[in-house]
Amino acid sequence: MCLENGAFDIVFAVDTRTTSESVLQHIRDFIHTISVQFPISTNATRIGIVQFSKEAKSVLHLNQGTSLTNLVPALRSIDSMGAGQNLNEVLSLVRYVEFHPLLGRRTEYPGLVVLLTGSRSSTTKEELEFWRRSLRSAHANVVTIGLGSSMRDKHVTLSGDAVLRVDNFSDLDFSLAQRVVEYICKLSTL
Repeated sequence: MCLENGAFDIVFAVDTRTTSESVLQHIRDFIHTISVQFPISTNATRIGIVQFSKEAKSVLHLNQGTSLTNLVPALRSIDSMGAGQNLNEVLSLVRYVEFHPLLGRRTEYPGLVVLLTGSRSSTTKEELEFWRRSLRSAHANVVTIGLGSSMRDKHVTLSGDAVLRVDNFSDLDFSLAQRVVEYICKLSTL
């Protein structure tokens, strides 16, 4: 039911610090696998994409992510941005830009940030708590998918029980995508 009739605003926030092309392709495929599980349109699920390292940039706004025709080229444009990671920067971009109504955020539908991160973050637990509250005030939740050694307990502060660990980004497979889809569907019943 959720997959056929669900309407969500989903923003993928992708850590693209010094990432190889093969890893980027795994990330692109993973995002595509999740996205095509939902009806993508102006009146159904909308997809947004941001990428980050030291800085963050928008790849696809929610008001653009209303068709596969727009999603596929946006996925192809995800590239490596160099070393470093700044979670505060990307979460600020998602909260105040991507989740702005003028760029397609609809508060009558559940919002979700799928954070894919591959490196340790200097962001404090207190900062992550601030972003969790701020995103919740925008009717959005966060699921964090990260590399095992980079994940710390503080990510639970941001994502609650929605923290998934992988050994490397080549583990972003269909079964993990299904777990993310199941979590998104749970949002529709909250």
